[in-house]
Amino acid sequence: MSNKVIEIEGMVASGKTSICKELTNLINNSVFVDGSAIYRGITFAISEAKKKLKSSNENIDARNIVALQNIMNSPEKLGNINAFEVMKMLNIDFKIIDKMTVIYINGNEISNDKIQSMENSLEVSEIASKANNKALYEFARNIIEKYRENFNVIVSGRDLVEIYPDMTCHVFIKADIEERVNRRYAQYEGKYSKEEITNIIIKRDEIHKNAGFDRVGNNNINFDVTNYTNAKQSTVQLVKKLIEKEYLKKEDVIWKNM
Repeated sequence: MSNKVIEIEGMVASGKTSICKELTNLINNSVFVDGSAIYRGITFAISEAKKKLKSSNENIDARNIVALQNIMNSPEKLGNINAFEVMKMLNIDFKIIDKMTVIYINGNEISNDKIQSMENSLEVSEIASKANNKALYEFARNIIEKYRENFNVIVSGRDLVEIYPDMTCHVFIKADIEERVNRRYAQYEGKYSKEEITNIIIKRDEIHKNAGFDRVGNNNINFDVTNYTNAKQSTVQLVKKLIEKEYLKKEDVIWKNM
């Protein structure tokens, strides 16, 4: 298959999403399948449904109540929760609009601010590391295949080596802890202290390591963004490296945007 699949994984708060967005501006005929956003949408929907469970059962059917009560009351039983079934139960969907992934819950678009909140970020790590993801992975694999038929696919998420081993290239983004804390601090506009952000990042790093989410693919590039001043600068250098390693051809690149 001639169309490329570039997988972007990496450390928490290393700028993966920003790099993926920039890649769609630099690689011809590309779309961004944001697996992290899809899982964050699942986690956000669970959180909102749990709030409803505490007040009333309005708009939540019996199956949802059982599944969500299991999550709320017995976090250690998350392995029995089928993430894809929860996605369907809570009516979570996504669309690719202007090359980007947009998340919907009950037909309503959910803003990035909501799914990218610090509270949701920690919870998504906990749920993703323990839930039964087999059916969700198969769903994601089919989505990547679907878009690969017509586009070059930039995909981000966790455990991508397991989800889609037939990648063109697997990129693992790194940055030192100080840089990652500064990125999150700027993203949250001072809502949380740097100490709070540091503690969350360290905790999520540990969860991901224990879950085996830091595995790399055969066609792997480790890419450290610590010393780059912005996403555009780092992504341009990444594209040059992809060409150097022959994962991209020169004709794949939109040179006027470099």
